[in-house]
Amino acid sequence: MRVFVLSVVLVSLSAATAFADCPSSCVTQYNECFQSCSQCNCSQEYGWCLDSCQYVDTDGDGLNDLSDNCPDNYNPNQADCDSDGHGNVCDNQDNSWTLTAIGNTKCAVDEGSKPLGKEIKISYQDTYHSACTNTTCYKKVGKYTYTCTWGSESSDLWHCCRAKRCGLNSFQDSVPCPDCDGAWGDNCSTPRCPF
Repeated sequence: MRVFVLSVVLVSLSAATAFADCPSSCVTQYNECFQSCSQCNCSQEYGWCLDSCQYVDTDGDGLNDLSDNCPDNYNPNQADCDSDGHGNVCDNQDNSWTLTAIGNTKCAVDEGSKPLGKEIKISYQDTYHSACTNTTCYKKVGKYTYTCTWGSESSDLWHCCRAKRCGLNSFQDSVPCPDCDGAWGDNCSTPRCPF
């Protein structure tokens, strides 16, 4: 007569295997039972095995693995600052970032060469806040992109930007165009957002 499978599984679980391994161990044991023992009640033993999984507490924090948000890491307080179902001690991704301010002024003007001419990209910065770390980060967001054709227009990116962005020509240099006037380059704030 075959010793029923549940005891084998419980022994393996006592060695602190992860909860995710418990049901898969039950399946493995069921398959072994079914293939090697035609007179065993493999289905009943499989049911017992799955029932036992709900009582396993792999990390010993007082919560069974089925309801533990970090079954392999000790965390009796079940802290989950970003409310994604994964506890802080085993969650390396902060999903709590929320947009707190949409950028409304230029913080960067980048340029690059393209087949049709020079490309100008004007970026603003959005502000985000993390409920997990109580920190703020800044995300550089491209708002406007223009391509200035090769030739006289591309030789003066400032005038090109003003013409494309503000609809101004060289005779209107005194008219303000905030996105094109002032310092170019990247003046967006740090730290930059990790997403």
